[in-house]
Amino acid sequence: MTDFNSKGESRVPESLLSQIWKGQWLKQGPFPASDGRVVRVKWAGRENKDSGPDFLNAAIILDDEIVTGDIELHVRSSDWRSHGHHLDPHFNNVILQVVFWDDSKKPAQLENGDHIPTLPLREFLNGSMDDLAVKAESHQIPSLPCRNIGKVLGEKRIGEILDEYGIERFYLKSASFEIDLIIEEPEQVLYQRMMGALGYTKNKKAFEELARRLPYRVIENIIQEQELVNRTLMLQALLLGSAGLLPSQCDGKSKLSRSVEVGNLERAWDSLNVSDSMSYADWHFFRMHPKNFPTSRLFAAGYLLDRYLEEGLLKQVLELVREANPGKGATMIERGFVVPDCASSAKVGQMGPIIKGH
Repeated sequence: MTDFNSKGESRVPESLLSQIWKGQWLKQGPFPASDGRVVRVKWAGRENKDSGPDFLNAAIILDDEIVTGDIELHVRSSDWRSHGHHLDPHFNNVILQVVFWDDSKKPAQLENGDHIPTLPLREFLNGSMDDLAVKAESHQIPSLPCRNIGKVLGEKRIGEILDEYGIERFYLKSASFEIDLIIEEPEQVLYQRMMGALGYTKNKKAFEELARRLPYRVIENIIQEQELVNRTLMLQALLLGSAGLLPSQCDGKSKLSRSVEVGNLERAWDSLNVSDSMSYADWHFFRMHPKNFPTSRLFAAGYLLDRYLEEGLLKQVLELVREANPGKGATMIERGFVVPDCASSAKVGQMGPIIKGH
């Protein structure tokens, strides 16, 4: 087995460790953890390509106890603190740190104060480092089972399949709306679904949670008391403040554009005297274009809600649908959701419809 001294440790890529853990290219367990307990792996977890722990929803046995949660991988155990995981609540569900070298010889501490064991794998690899590196390289070639599907089925059949699944998705969405309408008022359902669409995949749940905490009726009651000239600003402050994403709420990590008048937003939020807010930890910014940051989307949502506040969101959106012409209806409806490019710039330009494609 290729030997690596302390100076050579940095040359081991974490991607190789990820492949080893994913494939469980290890000798027969159980394995001793740093805290003296014995680790058996029942399920390595689902690889996470986004921010947060490297593997999600894993299952291991610590001595005789089954533990479920996330797995974090590092080349060296000291990377846990150097990467700031001990300060990040997104890592509070981690149950095991897996490393090549346990150089820190200290338990990994979570943000909530708990400690988790570290499992060093260097002595338990099922093969030499050179062999495993070659094996990992071969596993990085993706399989594309659908790449020749056009030749097999033909364009007409592919179109029919897409139509079938598109109709099925439409009816599933409709059924979901019907269930929500049993519980909530129609305007709240529309607002909540619109907010979910604003979040895209990464922040969909957080946007929906914000819509539940800050219902449309509450927004109406608060904002209708404000002067018309200040209404957009107050809506933006209300949304961002309730989300916990104003700079004063998250140590300046809100990623609001420098062109945004943050001071005005902070003062507007303070004047509203709203106490309930979400946390910065509820939101995701990793690998996102700045215009799709939740702060940018909420800032733009303030303009959109202001546009329909007078006559009501539901009434105005239904009017858009009624006025839409066959064939170009979707384009006409989208125009009702175009807002100034205020979320990332002080200049008034155009950005795409903020809920396009949802």
